[in-house]
Amino acid sequence: MFQGCRYEARFQQKLLEYTDSNNIASLFLTAANRWLEEYIGACVVLIAAVTSISNSLHKELSAGLVGLGLTYALMVSNYLNWMVRNLADMELQLGAVKRIHGLLKTEAESYEGLLAPSLIPKNWPDQGKIQIQNLSVRYDSSLKPVLKHVNALISPGQK
Repeated sequence: MFQGCRYEARFQQKLLEYTDSNNIASLFLTAANRWLEEYIGACVVLIAAVTSISNSLHKELSAGLVGLGLTYALMVSNYLNWMVRNLADMELQLGAVKRIHGLLKTEAESYEGLLAPSLIPKNWPDQGKIQIQNLSVRYDSSLKPVLKHVNALISPGQK
C-alpha cells in the first residue's frame, strides 16, 4: 500500500519522528532518575557524616555501633533509589494499561455491509468467483478516498 501510493519516504520520516520522540522521553526519564539517585546519595552521605561527627564529639556510642549505623545508612540510599526507579516504571506501565483500557471501551464502528441470513441465497457460493464493483475505500470518514471506483473480477481457480 505504501509503495503503491509512494508514501514510503513520508512513512519512514514519521516513523523516525516517533522514534526520536520516544527516545527523548526515555532520555529525560533516565536523566531525572540519575539526578535523583545522586541527590539522595548526597543527602544520605551528609546525614551519615553529621551523625558520625556528632558521635565522635560526644562519644555516646561505641565505634562498632557507629560503623554499623553508617553501613546501614549508606545502604538506605541504594534502597531508596531502587524504590524510586521502580515506582516511576510502575507509573509508566499503569499509563499504558490506562490507554489500553480506554481503547477497550471504544465502541466499534457500525458496519452496514452484513446481510441477514434470510437474504443469502441457499446455493451461495456456487462458484469461487469474486466480483468487486465500484469500490471506494478511505482510512477515516473525514478523509478523501485512497481507492476510488475499483472494479475487479477474479474467476474461479484464478490466482
